[in-house]
Amino acid sequence: MVRVEGVFVPPPEPTTMTAKVELEPPVRQIDFALRDAMNRRLGEMGGRRVVDLEKRRLLAAGRDDLTGKLGWVSNTSGNGLGYDIVSFGHECGDELHLEVKTTTLGRHFPFMVSANEVRVSAREPDAYMLYRVFGFSREPKVYVLKGAIEAACRLAATMYRATI
Repeated sequence: MVRVEGVFVPPPEPTTMTAKVELEPPVRQIDFALRDAMNRRLGEMGGRRVVDLEKRRLLAAGRDDLTGKLGWVSNTSGNGLGYDIVSFGHECGDELHLEVKTTTLGRHFPFMVSANEVRVSAREPDAYMLYRVFGFSREPKVYVLKGAIEAACRLAATMYRATI
């Protein structure tokens, strides 16, 4: 099991935006299938780590009764729920919905969220928590953003769905 002590850190302070600079993306060959497979594997490892952290947190709080209800729902039910893990508050046992975003890079590195994740976090801000796992290849750390993603982060559109 993963140790809990020293893993959680506060979220980074919001950065100030400077003038928007539009850069041309560098031309390069990308193996999208390989990149997707690596991202899926990294996401799976981050999810597994958060499930383990949640088990330890609940056990440390004396809530053994809730560890059996902890569920990695994106693995069992699919990705459409807008979150990855169902956990519980240790004090009152209220259900929590945890979305996990994992990177090997630092805590300030941007991460992708889906429109569905943004909608679900806005619909249930009291139950929604985004677990940002970073530095995974070295010494993984986690910060937690509670509530609506739109309130905690600056969002920028990076893709569009086009229809004719």
